Amino acid sequence: MSLSASSTTAGPCRSTFMVERAGSVRRRLHVPERRAASRSGAPDPARWIVISTHGIPDCASEGEVRTARVPFRVTDAEAQIAAVRQGLGITTPPCFVGDADPLLARVPGSDLHMYGTLWLLTKGETRKTKRVRLFTEFLTDRLSTYAPLVAGLTKTSPRTKL
Repeated sequence: MSLSASSTTAGPCRSTFMVERAGSVRRRLHVPERRAASRSGAPDPARWIVISTHGIPDCASEGEVRTARVPFRVTDAEAQIAAVRQGLGITTPPCFVGDADPLLARVPGSDLHMYGTLWLLTKGETRKTKRVRLFTEFLTDRLSTYAPLVAGLTKTSPRTKL
């Protein structure tokens, strides 16, 4: 069994796996909480904080926020979030990551942008075994419970029993 995230809409290879779409992951602009609270007038242009291999996101050209031309590059997602916390700029993490951090805030008026699709993959005949089937049902139930959070439609995590 595998949980896969893909930025394509076609989904993963279907020849050896049973493939089930598990949801959409969306992202939104996030800034340090203190910058969001003090956004009056036209503040200085914000600097994009990007993972080196990813570059500036496509949604950057939509003009939601004034940004500096040169991004601040980091090596991974953890460093990206740490840089935003320190007030070095803005970024577009998945909503469930940015919203869970009390030091970050959504940029008021910014739009949701597609980040990728979650796929639940089960291999061939193993998907028919009781243990895999039960776990797949459990995981599907949990993913559907958290779907609004992952899709950026709510900022709060649902209360669920494990």
